[in-house]
Amino acid sequence: MAQGANANRVLVIEDDLFVQGLMSSLLETEGFVTARAGTAKQALAELERVSISAILLDLGLPDEEGLALLRKLRRRTTAPVIVVTSSDGIDERLAALEMGADDFVVKPVEPRELILRLKHAIRVSDQADRTRFEAAVWSLDLASRVLHNPEGSRVELRRAE
Repeated sequence: MAQGANANRVLVIEDDLFVQGLMSSLLETEGFVTARAGTAKQALAELERVSISAILLDLGLPDEEGLALLRKLRRRTTAPVIVVTSSDGIDERLAALEMGADDFVVKPVEPRELILRLKHAIRVSDQADRTRFEAAVWSLDLASRVLHNPEGSRVELRRAE
């Protein structure tokens, strides 16, 4: 398993242990750290135990309907959730996206595509979490709503600005 202080940890929620192992191995060869869960109960416990950068969620779980788990995940984390499931029905896909899934992939999934989608979701999430931006000699702190101009002066911004 890849380790490192800056490694992204992905929670793989998949009840098929063979598929779970394949997905985890693929992620680990790409430098991710994985946490695994085969049930909704295990997934929620794992989410409380470790910090998660992203979640791969299979909707066909033995103890709870996947969309119900997705609702619970959305209440507990802002980490991107990519639904990876064998169900390709448009209604289920739309429901998952409406409930907050960041992406939806139908099995069997091309491994390279899954990795690229995961990296993209994490990148977008990381950018959304940022509150300080710099461009050349300008800097903007969204949390305090302060802009520093090239001369170093502070410009306080109103909420609407």
